[in-house]
This record gives sequence, structure tokens and C-alpha cells, in this order.
Amino acid sequence: MNQMRGTSSEQPSEDGARLAVLLDHLFETRLAPSGRPYSLTEVSAGTGGKLTVSYLSALRKGKVAAPSADKVQALANFFGVRATYFTGQDSLAESAVSDDDDDDDELRQALAQPLVRLVARRAGSLGHAEQALILRLMDDAHALAMGMSAKIAQANTTPMDGGERRTGERRSEDRRPED
Repeated sequence: MNQMRGTSSEQPSEDGARLAVLLDHLFETRLAPSGRPYSLTEVSAGTGGKLTVSYLSALRKGKVAAPSADKVQALANFFGVRATYFTGQDSLAESAVSDDDDDDDELRQALAQPLVRLVARRAGSLGHAEQALILRLMDDAHALAMGMSAKIAQANTTPMDGGERRTGERRSEDRRPED
């Protein structure tokens, strides 16, 4: 019994199960800017409503064996992959990259560096929260390297509520007079 085009209330088909695995992989690896997986509501909104929350749920449960080409393209656009990621026409590694050649070149150049590959391998074994933390730490390190240490130092000298100062700061009266 079909509830909506391409769905079934029966057990997931082989094609539907394969599609569900591929889609779950994107939910796990293509994270929201906050570092957490996207919600079905966010994906629905991000596709301009082309995919409803209930349809996305059915996709993730493997109940949709053959979504229409426009729905596949909407998913591909949202997650930044080629539509062939879902059809198996490309290898998984080729189709899981963006269509933007500049991004592809930048990724290839980065992965050509041994330390970048090592960071990627280690990050791959971490959970989403840990990966998000690592990204924040990398952003902070980059900001420091780019001369942002002055802004960070200024933030550390700002008095906290109640007149307290952050650790490591001295009040002018606590400083030793110069000889």
C-alpha cells in the first residue's frame, strides 16, 4: 500500500535500504555549522520544501526505493554532493565531493599533506561533538596565527562582573614599580 509516491509501508526494499545507508552517511558526515547533524526539518527547509519531513523520514528508513530525479537533486544540492552519489553511477569517493572544482582542488592539495591526512584519520574516529571541538580549536589556532592574539588578549583584560579580573592579570596597583 503506497502512502506517497515512491514509498511503501512494507519492509525496506534493497534499493531503499541502500539509499537509506547513503543518506544516513551524509547526515553523519555533512554537519550543520554548529557541528551537529542536520535535523529533518533543517533539510526540508534547505531544499525549499521539495522534500517534506515525513518524506525524508521515509527515505532514511529505506521505505523509498526510487525517489524522483528532482528529489535526488534537491538532496544532492543540500548536502553538496553529486546526484550520482545516490545512484551509484560514480564511485563513492568521486561523488561525495562537491561539483565545485575549486573545492575539489583545495581538498586534493590539503590531503596531499601527510599531517592533514593524519588529522583526518584521527578525526574520523571521533564522535560529532569531538569533531566539532577540534574544528573550533583549529579555528582558534588559525585566528592566533593570523594576528588575532591582540583581540584575544584584549578580551582577557576586560574586567568580569563584580570587578574581578581574569586569571593571570594584574591590577595596576599590583604591578612592581620599574627601577
